Amino acid sequence: MNVKIIFWNFCFEEDITLHRKLKNALKKYNIDSEFAIWLKKNSLPNRLWDINHLLKFQKYLDFFEKKFFKRIYEDNLEIYLNSIHSRRQWQKMTHFDLTQIYRLQILAMYFYIKKNKFTHYVSTIQNSQGFDSVFYKMVKKMNIKTLIFHSNFRNKTLYTETIEDWGLFKKSKSIFKGFSKDITKSINYHYETKNLYLKHRFNFKIFFFNPIKIFNYKYLYTKITNFKYNYNFYQFAMKEKSRVYYSKNLPKYYLYFPIHFQPEATTIGPANQYIDQAKIIEKISLKMPKKFKLIVKEHPAQNDLYHRSDFFYKRINNLKNVLFTNVNDDNDKLIKKCNALIAITGTAGFEALKSKTKVITFGKAWYNPLVYVYKWHTKINLDKIDKIKFNSKKFIQSFYKLSKKMADCVDSLDWARAADLTSDFKKIPYNEKIEIKKTASIINTLIKKHY
Repeated sequence: MNVKIIFWNFCFEEDITLHRKLKNALKKYNIDSEFAIWLKKNSLPNRLWDINHLLKFQKYLDFFEKKFFKRIYEDNLEIYLNSIHSRRQWQKMTHFDLTQIYRLQILAMYFYIKKNKFTHYVSTIQNSQGFDSVFYKMVKKMNIKTLIFHSNFRNKTLYTETIEDWGLFKKSKSIFKGFSKDITKSINYHYETKNLYLKHRFNFKIFFFNPIKIFNYKYLYTKITNFKYNYNFYQFAMKEKSRVYYSKNLPKYYLYFPIHFQPEATTIGPANQYIDQAKIIEKISLKMPKKFKLIVKEHPAQNDLYHRSDFFYKRINNLKNVLFTNVNDDNDKLIKKCNALIAITGTAGFEALKSKTKVITFGKAWYNPLVYVYKWHTKINLDKIDKIKFNSKKFIQSFYKLSKKMADCVDSLDWARAADLTSDFKKIPYNEKIEIKKTASIINTLIKKHY
């Protein structure tokens, strides 16, 4: 079988050495691989940010008179611009500049794919740079086989054939050992978030220099260079100080929406339609039965004021049935007591399910196939959902069914530092040699099973 893979934004993206080792491991299975990764200066992703490189394709702009290129451009323009604006890239470019850069990037990607004659594309679900989601659409149109991976735990990775099937997993095969343990009794697995001075009475402490460390060059340099970053946190903390703690006097009926951090791949790629989170709150507000309130809470790590403009907050505060609680409010209590939790794709949704709380999702969340998860749509009936009782046995059965589609490997060093599903969410040391061998074996198995 003549296989040539392009790995796009995938697997150990932080370490070029691990990429090489994975490539060598795949050779044992007669698989040639070519990597497009961020760490290599001459990689395609880096060249797609290089204006001088892009201008080499200016002579091919009349290609957009052809149906193939016209459709690629038109079908993905909104997704592309959403990603670019959210990542705040090309900030000095006008709208006209961006649309022309977009065309040049399409051409650069097309000639790259055509030259290399790839047979398979392997990537993560989190395509969030703008051009990477377009790259995926292009390989699909060029009939290149696709395989999508994304870890959700230290030792488990969901997969499917296409991005469109993510959160459905109808194209995934139940070929792995399922996990039937009652995870509703397990501890939390989400990332820890620092309180970032938000709980201090005097928030301006974030600007203070530690007299013991002041002569440390690295400390001093970091403190000075992070001034703008810290100032944003200070502004954020002062805004949050005025908010009440609604967990102290909860409404009888309420939905809970912990707002996602931005910019983040979870809200750019898998949630592109709802990248504007105020839009989600507006939709719920209009749809909620009169007896309900919606409690929203800011993300404790949020400091990018670009994504939290005054207008963003005014839109939310203008809704009479929406309550904006303090960022330091009791998150666990808000989850356990709510009638349903609102999520895009974030870990809060899975934490809610573990707390026997129903979830309504707006994005391509990996846990969408589980029972008691309801995908948002225009005719959703919140009263009907509220009357459904959570049955732990049914939930465990649905998780077991989904876990049979989870490969025993990890696709990123980020998740290698996360919690392990099969060990009650403990932190298990990462073994490079074992993990590379497992990942290579899984890729080989899935290519054989699917193609």
